Amino acid sequence: MTKLRVFIVLLAALVLVPAFTAYSQEAVLTISDVGEFMEFRDSVNNGKSFAGEEVLLDADIDLSGETWIPIGTGETPFAGKFNGGNHTISGLNMTDENAQSLTLAGATGKGAGLFLHVSGDGAQIANLTVSGSINCAAPGSMSAVGGIAAYLGHEAVIYRCLSNVDVILGGAGGERESYAYAGGVAGYSEGHVIYCVNEGTVTASPERIYTMAGGIVGEQHDGSILFTDNSGEITIPDIGGYMRGYAGGIAGSIFNGSMSSVRNQAAVTSYNLAGGITAYAMNSVLRDAVNVAAVSGTWSGSDITVGGIVAQLHNGSSAVNCYNTGEVTAGGSSSYAYAGGIIGWSSAGFSSSNKIYNCTNIGNVSGSASASARVGGIVGDLDKTELHSSVNSGAVSANSPYVPGGIAGYKSADANIHDVAYSGDASPIGYGSRNMTDVELLSEAEIKSFVVTSFPSLDPAIVRLREGDTKTVNVKLHTHPGSVSDEGVYYSLSESYVEPDHASASASDDTISLTGTSPGVSLLAAYVDTYRSGGDGTVDTSASSRSLVTALVWVAAAESEEPSLPENPEIPDEDIDIPAGPGDSSSGDGIPPLWPDVPLPQVPEEPDTDKDWNERYPSGSGGGGCSAGWCALTLLAVVPLALRRRK
Repeated sequence: MTKLRVFIVLLAALVLVPAFTAYSQEAVLTISDVGEFMEFRDSVNNGKSFAGEEVLLDADIDLSGETWIPIGTGETPFAGKFNGGNHTISGLNMTDENAQSLTLAGATGKGAGLFLHVSGDGAQIANLTVSGSINCAAPGSMSAVGGIAAYLGHEAVIYRCLSNVDVILGGAGGERESYAYAGGVAGYSEGHVIYCVNEGTVTASPERIYTMAGGIVGEQHDGSILFTDNSGEITIPDIGGYMRGYAGGIAGSIFNGSMSSVRNQAAVTSYNLAGGITAYAMNSVLRDAVNVAAVSGTWSGSDITVGGIVAQLHNGSSAVNCYNTGEVTAGGSSSYAYAGGIIGWSSAGFSSSNKIYNCTNIGNVSGSASASARVGGIVGDLDKTELHSSVNSGAVSANSPYVPGGIAGYKSADANIHDVAYSGDASPIGYGSRNMTDVELLSEAEIKSFVVTSFPSLDPAIVRLREGDTKTVNVKLHTHPGSVSDEGVYYSLSESYVEPDHASASASDDTISLTGTSPGVSLLAAYVDTYRSGGDGTVDTSASSRSLVTALVWVAAAESEEPSLPENPEIPDEDIDIPAGPGDSSSGDGIPPLWPDVPLPQVPEEPDTDKDWNERYPSGSGGGGCSAGWCALTLLAVVPLALRRRK
């Protein structure tokens, strides 16, 4: 670990005493040294998938000096459960010669990572830290590189892992339909990445038509990314030619998937498309996303699209409860530039539309181009999208003769804006339709007094109890841009459940009562309804937004001694709270549990893509211009299972 971590909830440590280690599946293989680890690798690569079995790492492993061939093949993925036991695998070093044949998404090429291919119902890598470097320039029509896995298949999980692997991906590719995926944790994911942290840099400069680079994954296709954090810089440099580079702090791109409770803390740069969280989202849900770092595009070619959260939001996607503080810049000397504090460009097809709401931007946004610069405090270019209950207090600027907008650089007639506030000297819309409802120009100080974006979480996020005992879990709420003295009036618990049922749960307005029923490890999931600030600055409960919060529950046998929990550390006041990652892998003297084999809770408010635009917004709806009233901001949302703060 290279940086100090302080936690509100110690999901990171997962200090389990022996009484709780019995609830981890009994391992069929225990690995204690490099030789045993390489024998395990060879066993998988020779055809043993370990499906339904657990492999336990019992010691730190140093791969320095070893020529590493990844675990799993294109034909035989690792399909078992690899429990890293809070240990570290260091010294990972891979180059072109180590990359192995891999087929994914219908394309064949090369892949590299500690694991090549992890797939299968119940397949999992958990409780592991990996450090080292991967520098590959594999030729072909496809390449995938990830610090932990090159390819994470359907239903597979990477849980509570930290990657400190510096990833560099280059190489020549085909002239048409060639792809490259580079991620700090996984190159290409169809599964679920949960409670993971990336600290390594990711740089991708292959000669491919499409290049995707992200701090957690290069591309997420289906599946989900939950409670993750990136602090490694993401870069796709301009290597010339007409190619598309998608750089995101969490994912380069996401299709038909969801991201919730994620944060990016490091600069994201692409010559083409760059987003603080992702560069491209199609038919996907992004909730409770935070970006605190600079996002920039630098191309001298045809176009640059940059966004504090998403560069391009497309076809039935939603960005909900998102918060950006990073500077957003569409620089270079391109013909067209699209830059927004939350979204660079939001567009949709004939029968779909997008949603943007409960979002806050305080980062400065700028853009320059020779033919057209569309720069907005919230969205650069807005088309077939409903934007509401959001605010911008960041400065906006565009090169002459182009005019920025405090809300949107350009708004089409098919976009709907209502209940939005902004500050500064710019007009709300730079170009296009000015048909809006309840849009208000306020001072920066006035905006800071409103609650717009809210992040609830459970405290504690690790609950330990014996059979028959009862404990209480509380909801904590963090609000932006304004803070509140009585957070309890801004939310209520609507429902909760535990799966599998090693405990029972009952919810009141602000607490969950848990009672242990049988020994085991369970997932506690709850939905929190959060409320908004009204026009007078007080809470408005007439509308709400539903958020998902989770915790893990360990239940010991009634006759066992319940272990004492470590005290939570003192946490200094900070502006932003987000999920915890795995933390210090050396902590704990027991075997940490795996992620339970249960269906993941549904991220609330998925976009309804089955309605066409006319059904969603019948003719005549909307207002006839900006009204003077500051209509209630609908805000809120969800956040972490465990909150992590970084000094």
